[in-house]
Amino acid sequence: MSKLDRLWQNGAMEISPASASAAGSRLAAVREWLSAHEEFDGLLLVRQENLEDFDLRYVTGFTGSSGFAVVSADRALFLTDVRYVEQAARQCPGWQIERHGRPATKELAAALQDAGLRRLAFEPAGVTVELCDQLRAGLPGVALHPAGGTVTALRERKDAAEVAAIVRACVISDAAFAQLLPLIRPGISERELARRLEELFYRHGADGAAFETIAASGPNSALPHARPSAREIVPGDMITFDFGAAVDGYRADMTRTVVVGPASPRQKHLYEAVRQVQSDGVAALHAGARCSEVDAAAKEGITAAGYGEYPTHSLGHGVGLAIHEAPALRPGSDDILAPGHVVTVEPGIYIPGFGGVRIEDTVVIEEHAGRVLTTTTRDLIELPATG
Repeated sequence: MSKLDRLWQNGAMEISPASASAAGSRLAAVREWLSAHEEFDGLLLVRQENLEDFDLRYVTGFTGSSGFAVVSADRALFLTDVRYVEQAARQCPGWQIERHGRPATKELAAALQDAGLRRLAFEPAGVTVELCDQLRAGLPGVALHPAGGTVTALRERKDAAEVAAIVRACVISDAAFAQLLPLIRPGISERELARRLEELFYRHGADGAAFETIAASGPNSALPHARPSAREIVPGDMITFDFGAAVDGYRADMTRTVVVGPASPRQKHLYEAVRQVQSDGVAALHAGARCSEVDAAAKEGITAAGYGEYPTHSLGHGVGLAIHEAPALRPGSDDILAPGHVVTVEPGIYIPGFGGVRIEDTVVIEEHAGRVLTTTTRDLIELPATG
């Protein structure tokens, strides 16, 4: 029985991060923040069309593309248009659901007046300048104050249901990549490999890809964020795959670099340098670790291996509803790891004209260490060079 099958069997794959208990605890956390900030009557969260922001989804459970949520000490109001009223009723337990027309500020103003709310904090990450102007014009008598990072800070530490969704996304990512490996051969393009990997996510039950899959071969692998191209694989290529599945909105993020044909001594040396730095980075993760120090140690490891002249990037980042969120394993970060943080560890070395290697895992921080959720081997994978 596969790991994927065992997780389905024991029910770990059935936990929904939008449960009523999760919604209640998140509302309570927002209200605790409001009680500590008496200058505000409530918090306004917005989900705008074509603007990806996850704070409203986190607090309410709503997955649609348009809505307004207002939280106060005794109210939980959710306003959306006719397309999403039924969906909001299903996804937002404990919320008072109201329908708005156009402009939305008319019903929003009435709801705020009815609730007696006059001083609202709002998350500016989910609000364009245009909408902010519309809100201020359409909500007379209501003072709006940006309070960035309020919900983002709450999202940093994942609860058990969130971790379960990320675990499922990681298991699917591992399973899909295992099925992709036999398809990698000379003559197939980067673009086709990326497409097939994303198809495998769906076959294993994912919502889709967590982000645009990277498949970068040969000299393209020296570009950390290369987009899949029409370049066809040739014997001797290193290929870097950066990918992840999404489940219930939560994301996996992993990277593996493989070689088509026997690896050259230079390729092996480069790969082993990254593998060792990545292993040391994972081992350094524990509650209380300072993110900037973990990142600095990784940079020292790259220099010690003889690759300090080549530019590199931060060691990692948080993962959750967004593919990049706090905490950040980077220079200057004040973040300190705590149980419930989910982060990536992804050192890379990139040599122009030759190629690059990156190895990345998704890791959940527990009391005494980090638990790696993506489990595909970190040993160098050498694939057949014949089709």
